[in-house]
Amino acid sequence: MFTFLLTKVSDMGKPRIIQILNDLGRKVEQTVPDINYGGCGVFAGQVAAMLQYVDRVENVCVRVGCTYGVNNKNRVDQVLEESNAVKGEIGNILSENGIYNGHLVVQFDYEGVTYYYDTTGVVPAKGDFVPRSFDRRLSLYQGALTAETTLDYADETAHWNSCFDRKMIPKLTRIIETHIGEAASY
Repeated sequence: MFTFLLTKVSDMGKPRIIQILNDLGRKVEQTVPDINYGGCGVFAGQVAAMLQYVDRVENVCVRVGCTYGVNNKNRVDQVLEESNAVKGEIGNILSENGIYNGHLVVQFDYEGVTYYYDTTGVVPAKGDFVPRSFDRRLSLYQGALTAETTLDYADETAHWNSCFDRKMIPKLTRIIETHIGEAASY
């Protein structure tokens, strides 16, 4: 609706969905405290769910990352599938299999290019991810989560940093729906 007012000059010339996501990230970081300290799962799940309805956006998923390196060869999606994980058990199953959540990042393809996204902005996917909000590289585990599984995982409050005020989720949802909604084709 009014996201064009937030578009930075550095985003001009980029595909519209990239501009929208970068605007969204700036808005969320300005209005939702501690989004990357316990709220990244909610954010990633909601964004991934909505991106599935945006024209030319494909292969939307959520990647699990860890700031202290990934030595584990287990694929996130296979671990959950093989264990028949259900809502309420996802975090425990991942940690029992040596997969520790440091941050969740949306991954998607747009016009043949794969991107990573969190509130710090959209970047081409090239190996690990270095979000501005962390002081070091984020190594990504093999495999990915669906939007639905991510949202179920985000509901498991024991597995998230308590800095994030979960009462901010409705506000976060409205901001995401407002920004991505203009690009979505329902």
